[in-house]
Amino acid sequence: MKGTVWFAAAVVALCASFGPAATFEVEITATSSTAVAPGGTVDYEITGLVSSGDNLGLALCGVDLTTDTGVGPQDQAVEGPSMGPFVMNDGITNPDGYGGTVDADDLLQIGGGQNTIGNDGITPHPVFPVGVVVEGIAQGSSVVLATGTITAPAAPGTYTVSLVDPFANVLLADQGGGVYTVEAATASVGASGSFLIDVGDPALVSSDPAMDTTFAKIQNNCIWLTFDRPVALTGGNELLVQTIGDPLPMGPDLGGLFTCSIDLAYDPSGNTLKAKENAVQLVNVTWYRFEPNQLVCQPFAVDLCTLYGNANNDTLTFSSDYPAVKAMIPTFNTDIREDINGDGLVFSSDYPFIKSFIPTFKPGKPSG
Repeated sequence: MKGTVWFAAAVVALCASFGPAATFEVEITATSSTAVAPGGTVDYEITGLVSSGDNLGLALCGVDLTTDTGVGPQDQAVEGPSMGPFVMNDGITNPDGYGGTVDADDLLQIGGGQNTIGNDGITPHPVFPVGVVVEGIAQGSSVVLATGTITAPAAPGTYTVSLVDPFANVLLADQGGGVYTVEAATASVGASGSFLIDVGDPALVSSDPAMDTTFAKIQNNCIWLTFDRPVALTGGNELLVQTIGDPLPMGPDLGGLFTCSIDLAYDPSGNTLKAKENAVQLVNVTWYRFEPNQLVCQPFAVDLCTLYGNANNDTLTFSSDYPAVKAMIPTFNTDIREDINGDGLVFSSDYPFIKSFIPTFKPGKPSG
């Protein structure tokens, strides 16, 4: 059992009763995507629950977090919002603090204890703990004990993050003068005692516009590429953009004429790359293929055809496109397809650009 060094001393000072009746259960959950790129991160939350009716709440707690990532040192955890009385100097912790002792890719003894001995910190008494005991913590409803972030390894694979060796004392009675009788609880790891991290290169899930549909704007067209996990920009030419040959060769690379960003407004998870045409680069009624260039991800290809004025994303620019634009009037500071003239505003000023291309038919896709 790893979590015993500071606890052994704490038991002498903080635990005066035996024969535990109370229970303490800890669980861990991932609070961000567990599918990450190599070297990515996963956030987590550790919660604790003390039984009700047989105690006055949590007096002391600790647990070890173990991983098989091989990435060390992992960052220390951070105490939950209610756990201030357990943090040095109000409370007592191991020498490295409430967030645990870093042991390569593990964290040992995350947690701390309240000042149940009524210590005042005045010489010759110890300088800590000096806080006031708070009753009812984690009693009857779960409380966040700690939060943190795990860094994933560079090697693709599946890795496990687990809680082990929990321990706890509970408050039994206020003896006056800040002194409490405490008792060791029966501690266990709950059903959500671990989670898996899936490390691998991002894989394309969907595109907007969808495969084999159209771009509608005369300039500043955008494509949103959504992956199964967060994607990172390299700072170079992320995408290869070429006209599709019939059958070959493909056209010159236009990828450097697009501005790429991670669009958190479109997708707060960070899984979506937005590529925006810089002014006018795409020729009307022409098929283009989008593929990864310097972007680190699994191979993909998305084929799209330019069809100016095609607001409703069918196969024809016609009067049937007017209602799609009308429904979005007014929309400001936008990159959506209904902004036919590409000026960032969906308004009646977009109508003439539909009219000027009526009728235009979507051509068949070259064999590539």
